[in-house]
Parts: sequence; C-alpha cells; structure tokens
Amino acid sequence: MSEIDVKKIKKELPELPQQKRVRFKKEYGLSGEEIETFVKQRELADCFESIVSEIKIWCKDKKIPEDRVPKIIKVASNYLQTDLWSILKSKKIKIKDLKITPENFAELVTILVEGKISSRAGKDILAEMVETGADPSSIIKEKNLEQVSDEGQIEEIAKKVISQNKNAVEDYKKGKENALQFLVGGIMRETKGKINPEEAKKVILKILKG
Repeated sequence: MSEIDVKKIKKELPELPQQKRVRFKKEYGLSGEEIETFVKQRELADCFESIVSEIKIWCKDKKIPEDRVPKIIKVASNYLQTDLWSILKSKKIKIKDLKITPENFAELVTILVEGKISSRAGKDILAEMVETGADPSSIIKEKNLEQVSDEGQIEEIAKKVISQNKNAVEDYKKGKENALQFLVGGIMRETKGKINPEEAKKVILKILKG
C-alpha cells in the first residue's frame, strides 16, 4: 500500500473521541463537561460545528467584533445542550428531523449575545423555531420581542414604576437591597421582559441617586 493510500484512509477514518476532545477544547474553548456531551452525541456535535461556521459568517457580515465570537459560540453550545436538548426530548424529536437551520440558530444566539433580545425571549423564540422552522427575525417582529434599549424610554418606565412603589423606594433608602431588585422586577413586568435587567437597574439607581 502506497503512502498516498495510507493518508487517504486516515483522512476517511472517523475522528476518535480523544482527538475530538483536544480539538473542541482548542478550537471552541469549551468546558470538559460540554465537550463530553458532544463526544457522546455525534449528531449534536456535527450540528454544533455547522452552527459555529454560520456564526463566523454572520458575525463577519454584520461586522461584529471578532472578540465577541467566542462568547457567541459558548452560548450556542449552552443553548444546544440545555434548552434545545430539553425541547427535543420532551417532543421526541431527533436531531436529523430538526426544522431549525444552522444559519437561523446562529442568528438567534448572535442577536441574543448582542443584547437585542432578552434571555427569556431567546428561549421562547427557540421553542417557536423548533415548532415552525421560522427564522428568529420573523418571530421577533411578529411577537414584538425586540429588547428596549433607548435609555430615555427606559427612564420613563422606571419613573412610573418608582412612583407606583414608594414603599420599595423607602426600603431601598433604608439599605434593603432586595427592594432594588423588586423595582427592577417591576420594570421587567411592565415591559414583559423586553429590557435588560442590568440596564433597568442602572437607570433606577440613576433616578434614585439623582
């Protein structure tokens, strides 16, 4: 057998588990537990790598800084292994029958990390994508799920919540930190979770300390 034939055979051999462990750690920076899940679930691993390829394309097209890509990849891994896997198990759907395209999954996790939708909305959108195969942008538009990011608008909502919860304001001024979380929760309820909680907290503190 020639050297060329040997190389060809080696190339066609499936990746061994230890090779995959090393490569997934080096290329994607995943934790040992995440890697083991992908080692055991080959179809899920293949799906993940297709999504990663689309993430890189999406980020390049949208001019998202390269240093954001590793975080987006980590979120993709997490959503695949927890949220998506849970839905698939409950609905008895196999990976090969999944309606979501790698491109649409990549779009979902990217806009999630970019703060355009909340974590709660991300989970709801994912469930809708599994059910219908629709792309995330269409679902966001249809259900009006885009996160509120305008500080002036957030400030108006915060002022309303503060005026309606004077007891919580007094409790916060007395040093009760959980009162601040109560006010943040009020904003989240008022906007149906369409504001980043940290942004809501920042605006409330600005008003209370102003």
